[in-house]
Amino acid sequence: MGDLNESAGPMAGPLPLSHVIETAYGRLFDNLGVFMRIALAWTGVTIGLLVIISILAPQAWDGPSGDLIAIAMGAGTAIGWHRFVLREERRTFADLNTLARYAVLAVVAALPGVALVVIGTPAVAVLLRGLGDRAGATVITAVIILLVVIAAAVTLRLSLILPGVAIGDRSMTFRRSWAATQGHAVAILIG
Repeated sequence: MGDLNESAGPMAGPLPLSHVIETAYGRLFDNLGVFMRIALAWTGVTIGLLVIISILAPQAWDGPSGDLIAIAMGAGTAIGWHRFVLREERRTFADLNTLARYAVLAVVAALPGVALVVIGTPAVAVLLRGLGDRAGATVITAVIILLVVIAAAVTLRLSLILPGVAIGDRSMTFRRSWAATQGHAVAILIG
């Protein structure tokens, strides 16, 4: 099986997203055992770290270290899965550089969406403060849900960079990810 990103040149046209989604779900269900092995290995690492932290510094789990461990677990599972799907590698654990790069770029991909929600929510609340309590709460809730959906679409459009990071391919950039997913935001969210 070759890489999905075999050419480092510019993308030719939009991604065939329905095929990509169908393939992704098909691979997951056809290889559920491989996915579970990867996920359970990282879950074991997390449980081990939880026990160690709980014994040595119980208060640390509630702070940034707990968040970092959760991000690393998610990134590690995703890297293992990307490597299997793209290269049929059955290696569960990635090197620390790949893990760190993946986690950092995942956070960077999420930042525009998070900023949209963090800035947009208070702005909407201020703009709609003149509405009655019940109507205002309903409208604000609807707008916040819309902001979250838009934020998720932005994040997903930027996260096409992550499979490349998992396999060490640096040809995909945020700009190329954004261009490759143009016109597919709804399909990506549904997928």
